[in-house]
Amino acid sequence: MKSFTRVLSVVEKNYATPIETDKVLYSGRFRECCVCSIHIPAFLTRARTPISAKISAGGITGVGMTIVPRENYTYVLAPMPGSPAYRAGIRPGDVIMSVDGKSTQGLSSSEVADMLKGPKGTIVHISMKRVGYDQQLDFTVTRDEIPKHSVDIAFRFKTGIGYIKLSGFNETTEPELAAALKQVDSSTLDGLVLDLRGNPAVS
Repeated sequence: MKSFTRVLSVVEKNYATPIETDKVLYSGRFRECCVCSIHIPAFLTRARTPISAKISAGGITGVGMTIVPRENYTYVLAPMPGSPAYRAGIRPGDVIMSVDGKSTQGLSSSEVADMLKGPKGTIVHISMKRVGYDQQLDFTVTRDEIPKHSVDIAFRFKTGIGYIKLSGFNETTEPELAAALKQVDSSTLDGLVLDLRGNPAVS
């Protein structure tokens, strides 16, 4: 209870707009507020944890896309920029129907991820269902090393607001985020938008 009240206090003090505590708690939006209000050093601490290392896509070879389970299938949340999946034309929202001829129906996203991983230079055949297409789309993807990165983009608006897109947590998060903060000259900012959409650690 002490930890909960401490977190609640941080949210009340740091959230972008005043919140109605009772309404937020009972509507299920408390987690969202926590994500928006969390202090940056907490992200840096979390980036060093083993859990975050497992979440990150760094240090593996595969096709390079974030996937999520839904309706007994595995969906593509987003291909990582510059990855084999991205270059092959795989899009967010695609449904993975089979990998190398094996159906993915009923499999967990972890099982599907294991099917997509493999040695650098090897080929994997992926069949996808895409909205607007009657037939399944077949992709032949050559596995490669997945780049380790956390910050996708960082820039500064003329209004004195900085924007940083943080796509994941891994061992490079701290220096990348520090570099991004320097790039937007954080010491002179009036505010900072830390975009966590699509980040598997918080989504």
